[in-house]
Amino acid sequence: MKTTFLVAPCGTSILRSATCWKAVSEYRKKIGLNRTDYSLENLMEVETVRDQVVKKLMKNTDSVQDQFDVDTWQYGPRQDLSAELASLFYIDQEIFQPDETIANYELLFIHGDDEEGRLSATMNEGILNQLLLPDDQKQYFLPKLIQSQWLEVQGLDPCNPIGFDNALWKMTSLLEEKLAKASDPQVYFNLTGGYKGTLLHFVHYLLKDITKPDWYRETYYLFEDSTMLCKPLSTSERMIQTTSGEAKKSHLTSRARKVSDLS
Repeated sequence: MKTTFLVAPCGTSILRSATCWKAVSEYRKKIGLNRTDYSLENLMEVETVRDQVVKKLMKNTDSVQDQFDVDTWQYGPRQDLSAELASLFYIDQEIFQPDETIANYELLFIHGDDEEGRLSATMNEGILNQLLLPDDQKQYFLPKLIQSQWLEVQGLDPCNPIGFDNALWKMTSLLEEKLAKASDPQVYFNLTGGYKGTLLHFVHYLLKDITKPDWYRETYYLFEDSTMLCKPLSTSERMIQTTSGEAKKSHLTSRARKVSDLS
């Protein structure tokens, strides 16, 4: 039986741009904003509240799970989530759940060993733990996800080119060691979260083409606030239309090409 893995780098969007917090939702309601009102003035107000929430959560990461507004996962807009979780939503909903050949899957999140890297991983993990619980109707948000693990890679900081290069090799060794223990692994990559262009080339070169091509299945990327997944390493169709209908394919085609040009 195949063991399915989704491997994803973890960036810092949970600290810098995510607005998936109860306090932010309450503030929107207080000033009469709906969830999709993103005018510049309103966005600046919301970001101020977001920054205040994040500062508190950085000091007390144990409260992340309680402060997460699960409605952002259920009802959107998904750009309120961190990049890691927004892309996970679409991969889970559009790829894994409909695929009857995938019984379940495991998440492998990769993050750096610096303070921001660890904080981002911890906060995303807190939200993910909440999403693994059933809702009021005893339904699971991620029914096929059975396990998540967080792999810390020393020196995974693109601001240090020499150290970052070494860290990429360490990351590959950690992944190979982990995946080699699984029974007939099949690996999907979600490169939305962090280190995008560099990791894209690295994964393509080491895993898809040289190291373990029989493990590799597909790579996905969600560009900013779009609702379509790109397949930047695939020669087949590069866009996957989500069922939400929140975006037009023609509007996002140019963006998708920019990402696919990296391959």
